Amino acid sequence: MRVKKDNMLNKFKNAYQKSVFTVSEAIEFGLTRNEFYSLTKNGEFERIERGHYRLKDYESISLEDRLRDSAKVIRGKSAVCLITALTYYGLSDMFI
Repeated sequence: MRVKKDNMLNKFKNAYQKSVFTVSEAIEFGLTRNEFYSLTKNGEFERIERGHYRLKDYESISLEDRLRDSAKVIRGKSAVCLITALTYYGLSDMFI
């Protein structure tokens, strides 16, 4: 039984390596609510905003990943600053 849980956690980690996820998405993937909260308590998942989590060893490498993940967390209308937009379209080499 433990092997099955470890296998499910590894599959989940591979699927959400570069993404923010919710409890609902983890449950849809196959984790139980108790497993999810146990993994959060043990430090496998990090809460970044109410209802939004990421893996403890999360690495957002690209600007596109960071923008996508930010959009998942921000509610309502939002805007991107000029420097971010220029960097996204390759018109600036400034790192944000």
